[in-house]
Amino acid sequence: MSLALDDNSSLWVGTEGQGLVQFVNRNEVKRFTKTDGLLSDFIPAVEVSDKWVYVGTTFGMNRILPDSNIIETYTRRTGFTGVEVKSNAIRKMKAGRVWFGTAHGINCFNPTTPRAPWQAPATRIDQVMINLKPVSFGDQMSVSYTQNNFYFEYRSVSITCPDLLKYRYRLIGAIPEWSKPVDERFVSFPGLSPGAYRFEVQACDASGQWLGAVASVVFTIRRPFWQTPWFTMVALLVLSVFVMGFFKYRERKLKSEKLILEAKVKKRTVELMATAAQLEMKNRDITDSINYARRIQMAIMRPEKELQSMVPLSFIFYRPKDIVSGDFYWFSERKGIRMVAAADCTGHGVPGAFMSMIGISYLNEIINERKVTNPAQVLEQLRSYVISVLQQTGREGETKDGMDVALMAWDQKNNILRFAGAFNSLYLCRFGNVEPLVPNGEEEILHHPALLEIKGDKMPVGTSMRDQQPFTNHTIKVVPGDSVYLATDGFIDQFGGPHEKKFMARRFREMLLDLAGKTADVKARRVAASFDEWKGNLLQIDDVLVIGIDLEP
Repeated sequence: MSLALDDNSSLWVGTEGQGLVQFVNRNEVKRFTKTDGLLSDFIPAVEVSDKWVYVGTTFGMNRILPDSNIIETYTRRTGFTGVEVKSNAIRKMKAGRVWFGTAHGINCFNPTTPRAPWQAPATRIDQVMINLKPVSFGDQMSVSYTQNNFYFEYRSVSITCPDLLKYRYRLIGAIPEWSKPVDERFVSFPGLSPGAYRFEVQACDASGQWLGAVASVVFTIRRPFWQTPWFTMVALLVLSVFVMGFFKYRERKLKSEKLILEAKVKKRTVELMATAAQLEMKNRDITDSINYARRIQMAIMRPEKELQSMVPLSFIFYRPKDIVSGDFYWFSERKGIRMVAAADCTGHGVPGAFMSMIGISYLNEIINERKVTNPAQVLEQLRSYVISVLQQTGREGETKDGMDVALMAWDQKNNILRFAGAFNSLYLCRFGNVEPLVPNGEEEILHHPALLEIKGDKMPVGTSMRDQQPFTNHTIKVVPGDSVYLATDGFIDQFGGPHEKKFMARRFREMLLDLAGKTADVKARRVAASFDEWKGNLLQIDDVLVIGIDLEP
């Protein structure tokens, strides 16, 4: 690396392969390379003398005037016989002379000695080829759009320094800017678009000044006929006529099709109206039949006021999904034992209603006629009836029709509550009483208010994987003021709320706890309001049944 400082405090740095670098200040850096006219990018020596920067290279010497961007070149052919300048071997002397240490001795450069006069190079274009075929050319050429691959050969004559000639060129109409200086004496332009062009080429002198005359060729590539204005006008006219004709044709065809379609629609409308009238009549008959079935079902289940005659502090929240329901409630009193059931039959609507009638009929037979009051025994006998009536064998693939039941028996005289369940649970809430709840003789202390969920057996009243296994009897010591709730899964499974999710068992238990201490009428309204508020505008997905009983003294 070589360094030199000029009168303007600019630092000049000669590099090995990166050319000459000028650090004007912290923010401004200039670079001079072989592309700019230097003999080489390897700069072993640099010196500044009288505003000129002397650059020693392995091929000779360059002299640069920074303010004017003038680069002079000195080689063996122009009198610099040393050729290869050694590292940091440049010294300026008095009277402006500059000494160079080279591979062939010392050379002295005297800037006051005038150089041999430079003769501006004359440039000429020797040959033009189109699509690889030589053509004669003059001031103007006009060719077809298929002849768009151009090749130019050019040269310049220099008596003083023919080996230092460089060229630049441009193609006005495609490349308006001059190219970088090149040594080649030819250039090609493939795939030119139609249009007017002017090719220019110029040679430079040994100092890098573009002083010679510019040689040029003007030519035009004609457009194909489909890109000419007259063809565009004719094409637009033809297209317009075609489009108008097409739309006229389509208009007539659409009118014809519209008339045919209107006739078909009228005929089809008459047929649909007749079919709709028939369907409406059948639907009305079916609806009337289902409504009649509902009246029968409600008559069989007995009204809520009869439950309140048996247990005054009670309510029933009953909300069928359809006109008839697969959920049913049942109650009766035998020998001072008050029995209440909440059941959910397979399916809802008409199929569920048929199952409910079977359940109600056999509960009446088992409890009222046979006088069975043990809840577990009642469910076992009911299961036998259901399997027999539905002819269930337990074979694989057979429909598993049946019902989920919660059945309680309240012995008011002895304050004993017995419960058996098929999937369905019983909920016992104690409010304002410090006595602990005692399910099945095992003491369980609960806080005030307390809610105990007694879950039924995980098998239905019908065929299952656990056929013929006995149901479990749960015995609980109750006290006056306790509240008992029986429910099917319709309330818990209902979708709703802000995120349209299921109500879920946890939220159902919290709702029952909130009812503690309220009257039966208030509880009934609260349960109905909670369901309606949760469901909102969503569809009811299943039949819903909740029975609440306050155990009075």
